Amino acid sequence: MLNRGKNILNRWAEYCSKLYIHRNTGDRKVLNIPQQRDCKRRVTARRDKVSDLVIKIREVSRNNVPAETIVSAEEPKVDMLHQICNKIRQVGEWAKPWTRSLVSILPKEGNLKYCHNYRTISLNSHPNKVMLKVI
Repeated sequence: MLNRGKNILNRWAEYCSKLYIHRNTGDRKVLNIPQQRDCKRRVTARRDKVSDLVIKIREVSRNNVPAETIVSAEEPKVDMLHQICNKIRQVGEWAKPWTRSLVSILPKEGNLKYCHNYRTISLNSHPNKVMLKVI
């Protein structure tokens, strides 16, 4: 049973780190690859979805770059972000800065001795948020 602050913090860190370790080990030949004629329509739909998601994100990221900066150049940056997302999907590995997030534990009202009186939030980078929404 975890009852000391340091033990609880270490357990949360261990749990959250396991979430980002997953590697895609499946056989790539088995994966369903879309036909070329259908691919263009899907790419356009995904690009529109990415641009809509980028517009909705309004927070400032950990590197102090507001989401409005990503939205301001619109098409070139959305295309670049779309290419990066496709590359991640093909290779199966995420960029290191995208896998890092800050997990913050916030207390709720009530007795703080019980775990259910806490909630966690995860602060992710903007590209990570967009990629997770697209997935």
